[in-house]
Amino acid sequence: MAKASDSDLLKLFDEIHDRIGWHHPRDFLKGGSLETSRAFGDFAKVNHERALELTKRFQPGRHERYAAEALRGTSEPNSQILAH
Repeated sequence: MAKASDSDLLKLFDEIHDRIGWHHPRDFLKGGSLETSRAFGDFAKVNHERALELTKRFQPGRHERYAAEALRGTSEPNSQILAH
């Protein structure tokens, strides 16, 4: 996720939104919003500012998992240490 542009991440999150469960809408073997939002939470641990800026562009009812995981990732103890 760190290598993707903000626009590309937002497109991904829009395609794999909260109503998508465990599986990608076009490929059953790929993860859905649960896995993607958890990966975004891990991304947020080391990319605090960027993750929080992205959350400002999220839509209620569509990107709530991503917002929750971003907050979890940025609030975990020692998450800043991982960035260094």
